[in-house]
Amino acid sequence: MSNKALKFISIALALMLTGCSSSIEAPEDSQIVGLATPITLEFEETEIISADYFIAPSRIDSVTAPAGLQASLSPDKEVITLSGSLQSPLDVLNIWAGGYAYDFLLKRSSKQEITMTFEQGSGSVNSVKMKGEMNNWNPNATVFEKNGDIWEATMLVNEGVYQYVLVIDGQEMPDPDNPNTV
Repeated sequence: MSNKALKFISIALALMLTGCSSSIEAPEDSQIVGLATPITLEFEETEIISADYFIAPSRIDSVTAPAGLQASLSPDKEVITLSGSLQSPLDVLNIWAGGYAYDFLLKRSSKQEITMTFEQGSGSVNSVKMKGEMNNWNPNATVFEKNGDIWEATMLVNEGVYQYVLVIDGQEMPDPDNPNTV
């Protein structure tokens, strides 16, 4: 047998022996009820009810949140509060119970805060509202506030493209600043 073949076989055997020797540390009795479903975060703050995931929430030791999130565990360990925003679309929350880490998939909120503006130009405008797919076509759900000559409304919406119209002094009209009209 050649020297190269002997070296290759020796290295392959060493890798196989070291690769097969580690054991997985897992609890004998899992503290999780069924399968842990992914957690979709709310905008800014999310409350997780521990009993929805754990048989005995009192056995929770601590919570480790990914970058961008802060986690706090209530004194009775019944509620985990996550605040902030994930830096990536998906990440993992670690909840420690009985000395073992339980991993939960986190999904970033699809909501975003947007500010709509309307410049009144010449003439007098007394009220500006918006109705569309994002507010169930209810003009009273999005009422603009006047800030100088500009009317503004801030709201939370899911990412996407929406159909809407402005309601100016009770009259519907397309948004003059939006070139995409139907």
